Amino acid sequence: MIIVGTWKGASAFNMISAADKNCKMYCVDTWLCSNEHYDSISRDDDGYPCIFKEFWNNVKSMNYDNIITPITLPSVDGAKLLEKMGVKADVIYIDAAHDYKNTKADLDAYWSLLKDGGIFMGDDFSIDWYGVIGAVQQFSFEVGIPAKVINNKTWYMIKKSQ
Repeated sequence: MIIVGTWKGASAFNMISAADKNCKMYCVDTWLCSNEHYDSISRDDDGYPCIFKEFWNNVKSMNYDNIITPITLPSVDGAKLLEKMGVKADVIYIDAAHDYKNTKADLDAYWSLLKDGGIFMGDDFSIDWYGVIGAVQQFSFEVGIPAKVINNKTWYMIKKSQ
């Protein structure tokens, strides 16, 4: 599994709880925050965001440190690293940026890392995030696989076998 945009780990933990506990998960994030969260995050004495420390403490408290490998890179760079490592995933969850340009770049970057028959999914397919809706719709059109929406905000598509 690959989670893109992990924040403090809640989505990753939900995915692990629904999966085989012998799974391997890569969590890709800078853990620096986005502009919508900039003023509300804790910082260390030097002003550096503490999100990664919170994330990793959460991972250890759930005993998932043997399952989760953090990739501390911007999302597209994380995809390049995972490709170089030869990683292919059954499930890829996209929940990083929420604007069209960055969401579309994530979709384009991670699609090739998804195994045939794998689930490509994400969050925030809602009127609050028009950029996500537009990027998912455009990507869905380009790959020729309709995106389905559940719970009025979670989108998914299944990659066809080639």
